[in-house]
Amino acid sequence: MARRLTVPITRARARLFELADVVSAAPDTVVVLERRGSREAVALVRETRLAYLEAQAQAFERLRPTASAVAGSLQSDLADDEVERALREIAEEQAARSTRRARQLAR
Repeated sequence: MARRLTVPITRARARLFELADVVSAAPDTVVVLERRGSREAVALVRETRLAYLEAQAQAFERLRPTASAVAGSLQSDLADDEVERALREIAEEQAARSTRRARQLAR
């Protein structure tokens, strides 16, 4: 687990070289610089740690399903309830086929 130090940015400005040495000496150390009135703080990390985090984010993005790319690509003249009915019928037919197949295999 990363060691996290939180420092107000006004104090960090005066201690920047010291904080850089702290981060350089310990690969898992993160220095969070807080600014008064700012919604989000910034962090001082080793460049190798940043590269690792960026690689992890890219790997996560590749794993995320892209189902939204299909949305809107299908067109039909059927109303929503007709589509739902047709899908329900297909599911029921498939269930009946599966049941028949299971009975055949059980013999």
